[in-house]
Amino acid sequence: MFARPLRERQFQGQSIRIEKGVDVALVTKLITLAFRNAYDTAILVSGDSDYIEAVKTVKDQGKRVEIASFKDALGRDLKLLADKVTYIYDIIEETRL
Repeated sequence: MFARPLRERQFQGQSIRIEKGVDVALVTKLITLAFRNAYDTAILVSGDSDYIEAVKTVKDQGKRVEIASFKDALGRDLKLLADKVTYIYDIIEETRL
């Protein structure tokens, strides 16, 4: 797990806070930790197909990659690459406090 600081940006005269560099930071950690043999299975909570090459690299290291995503936000190619897919709405009741 890691956190990235929010950045302030001006949008239509208002200051808003946005995430910057999260995708690059996540991919860097995912691949670095795979090469360090720090995990057996990565769980990626995203459906964004931009992660395909990172997932391929991790799987080439013999790691499993599971995806947790909203059904309508999961890219087809990422879904096919995953070792397991969990749809968030399917487990929402199990995760409530």
